[in-house]
Amino acid sequence: MIAAGFAAFGLNLKSYLDYSIASFKNRKLDAMDLLVLTNHDSFKKQDLQLIISKLKKDVDSETDEDGNTLLLLAARNGLDILIEELLKRKANLFHENKNGWNALQSVCIAGWNSIAETMLNSIKDSETKTKLVNSKNNYNGFSPLLIASSKGNKELFGLLLKNGADLKTSTLAGENVLMISACNGFLNLTKEALKLGVPIDDKTRGHNETALYFACSNGS
Repeated sequence: MIAAGFAAFGLNLKSYLDYSIASFKNRKLDAMDLLVLTNHDSFKKQDLQLIISKLKKDVDSETDEDGNTLLLLAARNGLDILIEELLKRKANLFHENKNGWNALQSVCIAGWNSIAETMLNSIKDSETKTKLVNSKNNYNGFSPLLIASSKGNKELFGLLLKNGADLKTSTLAGENVLMISACNGFLNLTKEALKLGVPIDDKTRGHNETALYFACSNGS
């Protein structure tokens, strides 16, 4: 669709990218518009490098209408090459969009395990890494580990624990990793949570629901 658009005007991808980047800097296009190009079949690694080379030095200075920075958008779309470059440029991993999500939480939602590992490995300070891996969405209290539990992503679950995730964490409603995995019917992850000692009798706030309640409601 994009290809047809610029081909009709006799433009190649490079010239279209040049035009798009110029428009982006003039705020005629937002970050989302720019990143749409990376999903096109004609898009190559060198084209991504072209975009990176022409962006502002402060890679966090531009956000879309939802408060997403380039790093957040790249995280949501699994653009590992762009993410690596943005991290080299010290992109802010703690920036939250208007829905309260940061980049690490976004890749956990999408299930980009290798990108989550890249993000965590980019942080050398252990306290900073622990803070990020345990960061919570302000609206529901979901941390990366709780997100991994809700997706049944055992590999990601293990990676986050290895990097300092708090096994006792819970959502604002009081749901812990055992409840969430049991509620969604992820038996392997439920067994893993029990093996690691997540309290089986913890209750949610207000409704006093336990992991057993969630398992029964799911039919597990």
